[in-house]
Amino acid sequence: MGNEFDALNQAVVYADKMLDWYETHAYWKMIAFRTTGVVTILATIAITYISASLSEQSQTILGYQKKHLITGLAVLSAITVALPAFFGWQNAWESHRVAQFRIEAAIVEAKIRRAALLGTARRTEMTLEAQHLTQTVRDIVLSETDKFYRGIGKPTGKPQPDD
Repeated sequence: MGNEFDALNQAVVYADKMLDWYETHAYWKMIAFRTTGVVTILATIAITYISASLSEQSQTILGYQKKHLITGLAVLSAITVALPAFFGWQNAWESHRVAQFRIEAAIVEAKIRRAALLGTARRTEMTLEAQHLTQTVRDIVLSETDKFYRGIGKPTGKPQPDD
């Protein structure tokens, strides 16, 4: 039963590595998405406040000209609105989390079946369980990757000249 048990352990190790990757990448995509959202909100509030509350005689704020400060905040706001859309941080964060949950469920199912098979001499089932877990995790990763790339679009080939 050693080789079959080792195969299932290796499948769980593989699944755990994929799980770690999704946990880490989902976390950083969430941080990027949420941080840019907060910066956007703060920049737009600051633009509104500076524009509405300061008189025309007050041309400098913290040593910066009012118009330059408003322009800088507007550019910052535009950048922080565009970055999450350009990089697809929200969609990637969400799809990474879904993949993470599906992998966690597959690992738990495999561990439950491993515990049930551990005391038996059903070697073939242990090997099949290892193959099933590996295939399930592979399918989850491929599905999530495909969704990600469909979301950002793929080149369709050579550009055609305009007629």
